[in-house]
Amino acid sequence: MEIKTTQPIIFILWTIAQISETTAELNIGASHIPFGEVQPSEVLHFTVTVAQVEGAKLDATNIKLQIAFPWFISFTGVNNDNGIAISTIDLGHGNIEFSLPDMSASEDMLALKINMGRNLSIDLHSGWHSIVTPMKLQYSTVLIGGGEGKKQLTYSMPFIVPGCATELGMGNRNIEFYQLEASSSLPELRPDKARLGEDAWCAREENTNQWIQITLKHETRITAIATYARKAKESYVKKYKLQYSENGVDWHDYSEDGFAKVFDGNDQTASPQDRDTAKKHWLTNPIVANYIRFRPVEWEIALCMRLEMYGCLKRTQENCIRPLGMENGHIPDASLSHNVQEAHSFPSNIRLNKKVTNYPFGWLAPTGMSEWIQIDLGSTHKIDKVAIQGAYGEQESSFYVTMFKMKYSNTSSGGWQYVKDANGQPAEFRGPTQGYDAVFPQLLRIPGQLNARFIRVIPEEFFGMSVMRIELYGCMVEDKVNDQAGSPVGNFSRRTALLVESTGDLYACMYIQNHQQSSCMRTQDGNKWHMLDANIISVVAYDINSKDIFAINRALSIVKSNDKGETWAAISSEEWVETLQLDGIKKMVNIPDILPGNQPDNGLTFVDDNSNMWGISGAGIHTKTKDSGSWTTAAKWKCCGK
Repeated sequence: MEIKTTQPIIFILWTIAQISETTAELNIGASHIPFGEVQPSEVLHFTVTVAQVEGAKLDATNIKLQIAFPWFISFTGVNNDNGIAISTIDLGHGNIEFSLPDMSASEDMLALKINMGRNLSIDLHSGWHSIVTPMKLQYSTVLIGGGEGKKQLTYSMPFIVPGCATELGMGNRNIEFYQLEASSSLPELRPDKARLGEDAWCAREENTNQWIQITLKHETRITAIATYARKAKESYVKKYKLQYSENGVDWHDYSEDGFAKVFDGNDQTASPQDRDTAKKHWLTNPIVANYIRFRPVEWEIALCMRLEMYGCLKRTQENCIRPLGMENGHIPDASLSHNVQEAHSFPSNIRLNKKVTNYPFGWLAPTGMSEWIQIDLGSTHKIDKVAIQGAYGEQESSFYVTMFKMKYSNTSSGGWQYVKDANGQPAEFRGPTQGYDAVFPQLLRIPGQLNARFIRVIPEEFFGMSVMRIELYGCMVEDKVNDQAGSPVGNFSRRTALLVESTGDLYACMYIQNHQQSSCMRTQDGNKWHMLDANIISVVAYDINSKDIFAINRALSIVKSNDKGETWAAISSEEWVETLQLDGIKKMVNIPDILPGNQPDNGLTFVDDNSNMWGISGAGIHTKTKDSGSWTTAAKWKCCGK
């Protein structure tokens, strides 16, 4: 296994024998240089230095140093600049004892370079970057007046295992603005500014209750952290604590030796160049978390900081934090509606960061009284945050909403409820308070847990005019295949459809997590449905020549059937690849998760050889015969917990 890091591995260990007139004391300290990329041919080493302190009066004899090497490291040799032979004894299980020469009170230090090799056959778990390595130093002294004094001291030195030290994304912006929030912020120094290259995050309130929080996209192992001073001015955090959480509610202090660790922050203010110098700490105890908080406890001039984190993914499944699609168009215009009677107001202008260059430069609620814009998410989503922005402007917004409320429902026909605050009252979402601030997205957390398909945003207070742009953040909570890695058909939707024109058979699938329930059904007329094996989660192809139906099962393997899905047989990946090269292979249609409308007017329509039509909408599956002129609903999609 090749082990990679970021700088050559060098460990430096100082051991100092302090000898007084009547006894001897030994202090041990350790430091290491941050890693670099290490090739398998390179030799790892660390240096142990043994020295008498200045003014020592007694000799040190019988000096023994024992080191317990980790299981993936083997001792290969020792040398020193003094040319003194050092004898070693292998005590077994990675324990090596070094016998050092006696040292007189006036003797200079002895530096030992201890060389190590890596056992590349051992598969190290990613992120086990800090392995505690016990060291023990023993020695004797001849006491004034006769007799012998013996001393022993142990020390635990961390070995850093490479492979989990990647920059997690503050500097390169892989950590996006919606993942950052803070207890308070100055308008122009928001959490998104806490990056190298930006000025800094600065807290509006200066006390030890302030924090900046990062919500990670995936569960992540954190192995190192770094902080920087503010770029534009001489402000910086001198000391801080680190907290982590799995759920964003229960927080734990990062601790070492049983105590919450207080990290040294920055102190360089001599020049602007120094302010970009990182103060980096490797974590002796790597943590696994979904949420991280930096909590300043001491600062200089103003409570401002920039930061970076290092580590690696613990699991690939995404946390519930992604943008739901207002900005990038994943939520189509057809999913947006409003009750506004205004010639200049268009629902499509509600999208975050959209450059609306014509009046009113965003979506407008002309009176700001009971007007709303509605978003159809197509299926149940958990909504965790909302971002609000004022009217488009290069330097500042002329119009912006300062307070709005939200309603939600799982049906378009009614059942609307306000999003409530902790007191059970309609939550008031407070937006920007000045034009400069309104240019940038402002992130607001949804109180409690909101699961809904339909969302209404209702502006109530505003500056100038009630103009806004928004984005929602969260995830779909309907059943879905979370990890499609290794799928032979690539990524596929949780809903799929395949029509065999010659027989009129329609195969419709909607993934159901319960292994006892069928995800796929077959019908010819929309009235009678045949459930397929519960192990089948998507019908993916049909061979016109052999009449074989191909499907994917819960193990993400390809199976085929020659009797319309009554029985199934596994096929090899090679056979599947060959099948795809054949003429006459018809593939399934992926149905979008967000599919607005209750009628199939979105292009998802099919016709069999008997001129019978099938259509798919956000409501369900519809049929239309050659003799009828309207659609009939044959089946409804399971939605919203029903």
